[in-house]
Amino acid sequence: GRIYFVGTTGTLAVFKQMDPDHYQLLGKVPTGALAKTGLYVPELKRMYVAVPKHLVQTPPYGANDHIVEEAHLMVFDYLP
Repeated sequence: GRIYFVGTTGTLAVFKQMDPDHYQLLGKVPTGALAKTGLYVPELKRMYVAVPKHLVQTPPYGANDHIVEEAHLMVFDYLP
C-alpha cells in the first residue's frame, strides 16, 4: 500500500509500505504554501490537495512587498 502525506511544508510526500513496520519514501511533489488538506479518490486514481489563500512575500520584503495567492485545488494523477 501507499501513504500520501500533505503537511504544511508545501509538499505531498508519497510512502510505500515495505512491511507492517517499515515504509520507504518514494518521493515528494510540490503543492502550495500552507496546503495541508488532501483527499485520495481511488476510483479516479487521483489525489486532490487544497491550497488556502495566503500572502507571498516578494523582495525586498517590506511591509507592503507581497502578493496574494488565491485559494485553489491541485489535482495529481496516480502513477504506478
